[in-house]
Formats: sequence, structure tokens, C-alpha cells
Amino acid sequence: MKATDVLKLGRIAVSRAAREAVYLRSGVDITRPSSIRAIVTERCNYKCLYCNHWRQQSYPDEMSLEEWQGILTSLRSFLGYYVVQFMGGEPFVWKGFVELIESCAANEIGWGVITNGSALTKSVAERMAQAQPVNIDVSLDSTDPAVHDRARGVAGSRDKVMEGIRHLSDARAAVGAQFPIRIKTTVDRHNFGGLEDLIKWAANVPGTIVDPSPVRLAAPDAQAHHYLGPAEWAQFEAAMMRLIEMKRAGWPIETTEAKLRAFASHFRGERTEHGYEECRVGLRNLNINPMGDVTHCWNFERIGNLRSQSAKAIWHSPDRQAQVERTINCSQAKGNLCGMACSSHRSLAQEVSRGLMLLRAG
Repeated sequence: MKATDVLKLGRIAVSRAAREAVYLRSGVDITRPSSIRAIVTERCNYKCLYCNHWRQQSYPDEMSLEEWQGILTSLRSFLGYYVVQFMGGEPFVWKGFVELIESCAANEIGWGVITNGSALTKSVAERMAQAQPVNIDVSLDSTDPAVHDRARGVAGSRDKVMEGIRHLSDARAAVGAQFPIRIKTTVDRHNFGGLEDLIKWAANVPGTIVDPSPVRLAAPDAQAHHYLGPAEWAQFEAAMMRLIEMKRAGWPIETTEAKLRAFASHFRGERTEHGYEECRVGLRNLNINPMGDVTHCWNFERIGNLRSQSAKAIWHSPDRQAQVERTINCSQAKGNLCGMACSSHRSLAQEVSRGLMLLRAG
């Protein structure tokens, strides 16, 4: 990542921390959206065992390319420079996605995306690199094809994803870009033993870092399949300590030590402690779904719709104001579904450390 991008994101993080502190101390809300997430589609072409997107019987109406362009441009007038993280489903399934990220670049809107990697052909990777991303996040669960392909539900997906990551790395070098390629690994009982090999593989691909997170599930039967049992806890904790040692030795691991230590608590069903104590989604998150509905979090009702309201009007609306305190006091904050969510807990110190890591990765 370029130093100028790190400085921009650093200013956003410092401003966010100050504004949140004012609210928590006085109740006066001068916050602004600082974590913008855009779900362009809920559809997906993979069948990940721990995801429900592909299991949906029907999918919501989706906004057009022109509607998304208008919304993201209007956010620029409200916030100045900001970064939008595109999510899904699988964003590349949505027709017009590459044109949307190119529009972001043309309008000086920072952007990132999390993708399953299925669309990362050489030509797509080149267009992405030319569109000046802040980050590209790619899901890869293991260097073992049997483990990854089983988790993602598509034969041959590991090879395709690895090839796509290399395409991104080559395209990045060709245009002189410095964005990090982040491997987002969903950790469960089936793949934690292979994390060291994955990190070593990433170390040989320029610009690539690894950010593992534990799988988060609500259904007991799904937890039984993916969560670790008591017989595996000691082995898992030893694996996490090896990752912490690798991180200290300079291997490309973005995840904080505090969060790596908290993985075991997560799988044991205990409270997890990393970053801020309280949930802060209501003070920072603006999540936009394919229909333009805006929420702070999956656990709360919508606070507006960007097809008919501006982001500024929604942020200052009575509906949102009534919801903020509820998000801060949410009982899910340290629980099994939300305790590992980075956006709601990441502290200023963690943001600084993360920024330095991304700068080195760039």
C-alpha cells in the first residue's frame, strides 16, 4: 500500500477514534460513517459449507450500475475521501462490477473487495490493478486442494484461486501499484493445521499477506461440524502460538496477536477479548445491501434506504439515533457470532499497527 493511502486511512482512523470518544463520554454524536460496506449481490457461484448465500431460494432486487455509481459519488460529497469495501455473495457475479470499481477510481473513491477468486483471470486482474484498489481480499482456506475445495464446494477451486492471486501479483507489479493482496482464510477444525504452509506460500507471492479469522456460526449442527472440540483445543492453541511466533519473526500475517489468542476462546464458546470492549458498529458502520437498504449490523433493523435518502440524512435521522445506544450495549458484542468481527472492535492502536503492516506489504 502506498504511503499516501496509509496516511489518508490514518487520518480517518484518528478522526474516528476522537469522534467515538466524544460520544462515549458525553453522548454527543459527531461521528461519521468510516467503515463503508457495499453488498452488490447476495448471489454466489461457490457453495461454501459455512455460508448460506448460495442456499437462498430467491434473491432480492439489485440496484443498477448507475444507481450504485450515484450513491457512491454522493457519499464522496458527504465524507470527502473514503474507502468502500465491496462484498457479496460474490461481487464478480454481479454484471457491471468491474465497471463499478473503475468508476470508483475515476471519482477518487477508495475501494477494496473480498472475492472467492473465481473471476481473477489475467485480464480482470489487470483491470483491477489499473483501478487503484486499496486492498484485494481473496478467500483461500488451504494450500491442500482437498481441504480448500471441500470447504468451498467447487472442485478445482484451490488451483483457480492460487492462479488468480498470482495474476493479481503480476498485474500489481506491471502497473507499479502497491495494494496488498490479503488472503482471507476461514479457520475451522479442518484446516487449522495447514495455516503455516499457507503463510509460507503467501510469503513467496509479492504483495500478499494472510489474515485468518475463525468461522462464525449460529446453528448447533454447523458448529459441531466446524468448531473444535475439547480434544483439539491444546493442539489448536499450540498452532496459534506458532502463528504468533511467525508474525513476530516477520512472516506476512496481518491478524493481531490479541485476535490470534482469542481464537481459542471463540471456539470454546467463551467471551473474546481483543480491541475495544464495546461494539462500535453504530458509530462507524454503513452497510449497504443490493436494494439500497442501510444497516449498522445484521442484528439490527435498517435505518434508511439510499434510493430515496442521502447517506447524510440517514446518518442524522431519528431512526439511526435511536439505534446507536442499542448497538453499543448489544449482548452479541463478545459472543460467538460477533466477538471475532474486526470492524466493530478494532482500536486505534490496532489500526496503526495494521497500517504499518499494509505499508510493508505494499
